[in-house]
Amino acid sequence: MGRQRKQKNFQVDEYESPDEKLAKEALKGDVHTDYLGKKQQTVRLSLPVGVDPKPFPPLMSNDSPTPTLDWVLQNETPFRVFDGDIEIQEMEDWIAGAELCYHWTGTYFRKISSKSLGLRIQLGHADGICEVPIPAFNDSFVIISVNGIHEVALDYCGCTMAQSRPTQLLRSRLFPSTVSDPKTAATFEVLEYFQLLSFNTKSSGFEFYQTLSRLTDNTGTKPPPNGDMLGCLSAWGAAMQNRALKGQKRENVLFCAPRALIRVSIFRKTGKSAQNLSNANFRLKRMNVSNDDRDPPLNHGYAYMVESRKFREYLDTYDSKIPDEKSNCNNHDAIKSASIRGGKGTAASGLGTIECSRHDMKRPVSVGDLQKGERHCCQTSFSFNFTPGVGRTDGESPERGWSSANGIASSTKEMGPGSRNDTLDDHFGDYNWRKIIGMANTFVRKAKEAITAREEHVEAFIEFDAALPVEVTTEWTRLCQAWEKDSSQINPYVIPKGKGKGATVTERDVRLKLAAEDAASLARGDAIQVHDDISPSLLIYQGLQFEELQHRITHDSSKLGLHATSLQQSRILERSNSLRRRIDAWISIQHLYMPVVASIRSRDDAGATEPVAVQDIKLFLPSFNTVTLQCSHLLLKCEWEYRNAQAEETLTSLRALLLLRSHMYKSKHQHSRGQRMQTRSQKLLSDVQDKINYLVKTYRRIHTALENLSPSLIETSWRTVYRPLLDEDVAGLTSLDDSGSEGRKQLSWIWKVQGTGADADACTQAEWCKSRARAHRWQEECILLAEEMRRVIGYFEWKKNQWKNCVAAVQAQYSADSESVIPMQQELCNGKVAYAHRQQAICGDIMLRCQNEWQGLSHLLTHMEGRNAWVMVECH
Repeated sequence: MGRQRKQKNFQVDEYESPDEKLAKEALKGDVHTDYLGKKQQTVRLSLPVGVDPKPFPPLMSNDSPTPTLDWVLQNETPFRVFDGDIEIQEMEDWIAGAELCYHWTGTYFRKISSKSLGLRIQLGHADGICEVPIPAFNDSFVIISVNGIHEVALDYCGCTMAQSRPTQLLRSRLFPSTVSDPKTAATFEVLEYFQLLSFNTKSSGFEFYQTLSRLTDNTGTKPPPNGDMLGCLSAWGAAMQNRALKGQKRENVLFCAPRALIRVSIFRKTGKSAQNLSNANFRLKRMNVSNDDRDPPLNHGYAYMVESRKFREYLDTYDSKIPDEKSNCNNHDAIKSASIRGGKGTAASGLGTIECSRHDMKRPVSVGDLQKGERHCCQTSFSFNFTPGVGRTDGESPERGWSSANGIASSTKEMGPGSRNDTLDDHFGDYNWRKIIGMANTFVRKAKEAITAREEHVEAFIEFDAALPVEVTTEWTRLCQAWEKDSSQINPYVIPKGKGKGATVTERDVRLKLAAEDAASLARGDAIQVHDDISPSLLIYQGLQFEELQHRITHDSSKLGLHATSLQQSRILERSNSLRRRIDAWISIQHLYMPVVASIRSRDDAGATEPVAVQDIKLFLPSFNTVTLQCSHLLLKCEWEYRNAQAEETLTSLRALLLLRSHMYKSKHQHSRGQRMQTRSQKLLSDVQDKINYLVKTYRRIHTALENLSPSLIETSWRTVYRPLLDEDVAGLTSLDDSGSEGRKQLSWIWKVQGTGADADACTQAEWCKSRARAHRWQEECILLAEEMRRVIGYFEWKKNQWKNCVAAVQAQYSADSESVIPMQQELCNGKVAYAHRQQAICGDIMLRCQNEWQGLSHLLTHMEGRNAWVMVECH
């Protein structure tokens, strides 16, 4: 803030006589006194209401006034007492820094304002003296600072060469709420404080303003003046984004550092590059309030949100040309949300985005509003786990990005279009910035994980391959390589469907069959469907998928143990949050088909004292209790069909793992020598056994559901096929079992049911191919990380030079016209140069930190003991 100057409160009058001016000047001045050798100063100010000054004590008296507390009278004129060892400027700064001062009434400290003390703030002059001061409108100005909301007396400079009023405020580190005769300004400090607070706590501007109001007066007896802080916040966020890249002729975005500099493939060996992924979020909706004319955005498509008008024109042009077809990806969360959320009063049903899948960063101009009836497409035969060149990219980056933005959904929902866009741009920018400054630690963590996992999975694949015939794995290698070059070839990772009487029936087969029955019922006009998009069969299918995901989270959480890392815990939490959103959407549809469940849930929720974990949410499928739930025969039949398919698929997977375990036991006995190899083999066997145990629990859960459903459906024949699974039934083929005598071996019933035949070899093939893929992906991950680390260093080096060039360009611009440059322009030049130097130093500091943290990692990532790290492991 500029220098504050005490002045008498008066308006400038051009007809004021010289004598009148001299008389007013005489009212200003300082009185210096000494008490027992200690110098004190008194400053002539307007006496606050209710303050009773005491007589001025004589010099050298023991009864000296208390600095900063007492008022005294001298020649019937009130003075405020300060410590005489400080300069008059320091006294004025002390008053300005404590807009709310405290006065000792004789019994307690009472809060009073600096305006009541007669303080005036003069803008536009370093010495605080202006010949033509112009008071703010109505001689009242509101300043919002970190210690409250204050009404002050403020004068603008009215000299001939004076700058505009907003500029005068900005030069004093006061940010005006408007550029047209501002009546409110916020200090830079309070805006920076709120910006960082909102990024971390997602608190709204209104909540923050209410906090400052209560900080100013928490009794309600003297409410603070009203100030337009929301206007300051909106403009501040856009101003900071514009300032960050001033003079670089680039969008107002923070680019993904490993990808921003070099527009070529990261993974040079296969020609693959990091992927961009799209996703939708239906929490960040916007109600139909205000419009672009009343609330225009300040970032017109220069940051992350697309330009609103052009986006709407595009939708108006092409929306009607796209056929309105229902998606076949009904189990996808975005599809379900698009179908069931939104409604009247909603201008946007959510947001869609494109993000860098490798580094979880928003792309430039990549976020736009979703409209009702948004079109989607899904890919069902694509997985990063089996795609060469992508490393260990998990494809979940948009979900992680949304989890950070969901906290502001309640605030942005009621905003106008411009305020909402600017707020989202601000938060997305901070999200990218946190990713950038955290890259030093992120890459260290990823590199350590990748180096360890690469060694484990490469060795695991080699050991698994050694347990199988060479001619078989050679053919499987050929199939994998052919599919990787042309995805239309046979997919070796998928267990092929059998044919004939003994063919395995999958959940997808049942889903297709029930969908065909739904279509036939609709054609006949006897369909029982209370929702336009979700049929009874689809409702049950989705519920069973959620049940499986719940048990997966429970199983994975139990394996974390007491010493789980923050990364492991965060991954479980992200999965839980995503599943909770999907279950909430599903439950609203379930209540339409099963009204009794709504009352049961309401009763359970009323008695709940603590939040329920997502894995413990009761789904109340028909098999839960066929009598209590009173659901239709159609829902019972749908679940029965799905449960039968689940039982068959589970037994097929269980048999495959039992075969794998048998092969691994044989390999361990034949090839494992030494403690290191024995330990690794034991770990691999432990992982397989963990999967077997999970499938056993899954089958038993499915069997219980079939038991509950069969009485209502009068089904009995299933018991001869799907028997109770006892511990002794979980056994491999006798030909592969070396334990016990041959004459006493018995084949478990799980090998005598349909679907056993060729599926055993097919399951082993799929497991071998997946083991190969895991080894390749971790090898690729190490190479990708090494290349990305190199690019991050190069990016910050380039960025540093960009800011250095900005300094040279600005200095050259002003030096060319040095004779005509006025002091104001020279100050602007100095400010630009100082800011560019600061940004250059920041880039250098981040680059230096990355270099120090990553020292030696690149060598470890690109080298392996006994093999070429750049060549994917192949056994044949």
